[in-house]
Amino acid sequence: MSQQKDANLDSSLDEKAPPTLYFSKLTPDLANAALNLAVDFGRRSQAPAIKAIATHPISISTIVVAVAIFGYIQLGEFYRIGGLSLIKGNLDQFVVVLIFATGLTSFFFMMGTYFTNIIRENADAIAKDTTPAFGLDLTRLAMINPENKKLDKESKEILAQAENTNIALYRETPIALVSISPVTNLSDKSKFATKICGLGIRKVYQKSGILEDLIKWALVRSNELNAGKSEQLLVLIDVLSTDAETKAVLKKMKFQHITTNDVDTTDKISNFGLNTFGVSLQVWGVALNVKSLKESDIKSLLSSKDFNKKDL
Repeated sequence: MSQQKDANLDSSLDEKAPPTLYFSKLTPDLANAALNLAVDFGRRSQAPAIKAIATHPISISTIVVAVAIFGYIQLGEFYRIGGLSLIKGNLDQFVVVLIFATGLTSFFFMMGTYFTNIIRENADAIAKDTTPAFGLDLTRLAMINPENKKLDKESKEILAQAENTNIALYRETPIALVSISPVTNLSDKSKFATKICGLGIRKVYQKSGILEDLIKWALVRSNELNAGKSEQLLVLIDVLSTDAETKAVLKKMKFQHITTNDVDTTDKISNFGLNTFGVSLQVWGVALNVKSLKESDIKSLLSSKDFNKKDL
């Protein structure tokens, strides 16, 4: 098995390493780090979904009405008899109302956690089967010695597929990645479709601009896979409706919301809850007319700065 680069997302970066950001295709020594980045990114997307449910107008309205009714039952009589002064003299009843409000609020957060548990389960499922996110078996990739000149056919195919994943490293530590895969059922002579199937970034670098660079790479790599066969390039990505940060990046990269689907879950209660509170899976995409797009224009997508190496 290839010696793996640091894959612990909780550890700090190597301060002795040069403060340089560079990009690399997925190699055997980056397999564990790639897996951790993708799983962690998926898990983190649950938190905004929980917050969206707990702060949804339905939740807020229910809390306000319930607390108002309960507060009236507990304190209404005191207010009618002696006004606020009498309520101040019965703070224990006021505390009961506060406890009720806190408990009800916590209930909606707990309910949101239950409804969105499928999001975490889908993220954890990547570790069991990495093919949907990377197009290959990362465990098998990690076992390959790229210096071996007598690799079997399967190993060569895995290494070729690994070129569809790009990883950002800072101070020699993997911090972000993007992975694409061709979508054959949407591709024809007029258009070539790919999907960003894997995405991940350390939370601290979420707003650094690295995701933009990786998505630019995804566009360029998609065009390379197209190899001039189709006139139009279509790049798609699935994103949760509650993932505001990722959607902001996509908007910046000229992606548009195409359609909305339900979050896939067999739990009928979770399905009902997600639909009720508007948590869905959105499909975003961008189309490029590559026949009229010059090679220089495609390369400019990598930005005017040096894309391969730059200091943070």
